[in-house]
Amino acid sequence: MTRFFHSFSSQNILIGALICAAIFIITALIIRHWVILFASFALGGYLFTNFYPVLSGGHLTPSFYWPAFFIGGFIFSLFFMAFFELALVIVTSFLGAYMIFQVLPFENMLNIFCSIFLFVLGMKSQFMQMRKGQKQQFKKIDLERFIQENLKKVRYSKQKEQKSV
Repeated sequence: MTRFFHSFSSQNILIGALICAAIFIITALIIRHWVILFASFALGGYLFTNFYPVLSGGHLTPSFYWPAFFIGGFIFSLFFMAFFELALVIVTSFLGAYMIFQVLPFENMLNIFCSIFLFVLGMKSQFMQMRKGQKQQFKKIDLERFIQENLKKVRYSKQKEQKSV
């Protein structure tokens, strides 16, 4: 980091980074859908250009790099806009498996099987967390409904007692 900002102190770099982060957070809250669209386009282009050579067994020629980036970006943008939560689960599982894939010391086939296993494990754990959150949300709704019904019963019984007295 100091290689790019060698003339600035660490405090100035930190303050600048925090200001930039605050600007991007505010921007993301205001124009969330456009930010998601832009981020998914950039992520899709990056993933497609980096994984196309791995999947095809060849290399991207310089003349095909930018078209490949735009194709991947367009596909990911559509996918993210249509299935946002599902897309986040898939992408985070994929990227987690990919980061671990890069440091595994195994041979190619074993490395690929381990990556697939990690991808599936990441997907399963995230879906289980989503289901757990939905169950807790339903329990919360049931508890609220239970409290409201009992409050109605208590009010009704108090009104009935007051009328009888």
